Amino acid sequence: MPKIINNTVLVLPSWYPNKTSPYDGDFIQRHVKAIALYCKQYVIYVMKDEEGKITKDTKTEIYKDDNITEVIIYYKPLRTGISVIDKFLAHFKYIRLYKKAIINFIKEKGLPKLVHVHVAFKAGILALWTKKRWKIPYIISEHSTIYLEESDNRLIDTSIFFRKTTSRVLKNASRLTVVSNYLGKAIKKHYPFVNYITIPNVVDTAIFLPAENRINNNLIHVSNFTYQKNMDAIIEAAQILKTEGVQFVINLYGPLKADVIKKVKIAKVDDVVLFKGEVAQVELAKAMQQSTALILYSRYETFGCVIIEANACGIPVIVSDIEVFKELVQDGVNGLLVKQNNSAALVNALKKFINKKIQFDEQIISDSIHKYDYDFVGKVFYDLFQEYYE
Repeated sequence: MPKIINNTVLVLPSWYPNKTSPYDGDFIQRHVKAIALYCKQYVIYVMKDEEGKITKDTKTEIYKDDNITEVIIYYKPLRTGISVIDKFLAHFKYIRLYKKAIINFIKEKGLPKLVHVHVAFKAGILALWTKKRWKIPYIISEHSTIYLEESDNRLIDTSIFFRKTTSRVLKNASRLTVVSNYLGKAIKKHYPFVNYITIPNVVDTAIFLPAENRINNNLIHVSNFTYQKNMDAIIEAAQILKTEGVQFVINLYGPLKADVIKKVKIAKVDDVVLFKGEVAQVELAKAMQQSTALILYSRYETFGCVIIEANACGIPVIVSDIEVFKELVQDGVNGLLVKQNNSAALVNALKKFINKKIQFDEQIISDSIHKYDYDFVGKVFYDLFQEYYE
């Protein structure tokens, strides 16, 4: 039997930043960094390289930094041209590569006392296997919007395999953590047997911090510009504000999507709604420091990382009044809660803010962020892990 590791957590994420999608699951990576302040993290992530950009078969890349080791395994799936067979072959290769990587880790390092899964499906399948083979307990941290009834990608719309596998993974977990109470309640509606604790996402306060270089009426929006983010309402609000002669600029940070760019041009607001592309966190922090407020008018979310990043920079947020945002935003203190799916309400809130009819205290905003910083959240996780280290 391999020796026991005292202080290393084996991390199996279903999403994680990689060369094909550098910002996919970056909030999970930040959780890993926070926990690494207190204990070693060994991450194994298997990524399907659909188009063979990284490899024509398989390729493993390893990154090490202080308490974190990241093993990223890329694989190109086999293709027969028959969809059902191709899905099976891709899944089989994913499982095989993941099992091999876990076995190699155990041979080299010994048995970990704990496995930490981020997002139940489908890395949780490997946690189940690990538990069955070596009796290693695992906890799950869930982030996914799939459990939300209002999502355009709902659990009910997934395959029976997906739902049953998710159920088994959740049922066999020692603990479930969720990034918001709203998400926890949504999961419990689908799987009443779960009990959860809320541990939020984190913000890197070493780079997201107040600065004295604000640009007047310079607003910022950060997202992937999907249906979830309700870009139509933001574009419509910008169109109305411009027609009324209000002075402002909205800088959009995210992937350059042709359909959104087209909508901005059709609305004739491409001179005040500017696309900046995807940038690293350091550049995003600089952009937030130059802004006066963040706009995030989502239809649904499980958290809202950019909210706490904006607040860490001392700027307020203008957000939809969905339930999960009420866990993060106190109306009139660190932001404005705006009636959701209501462009007129968004316009009124933006006008009120731009015209300085409501003012915010930057110090109060930035001081409120302590419960989301790396030290605090990392320690919460570490304390949770202690029962497995005894």
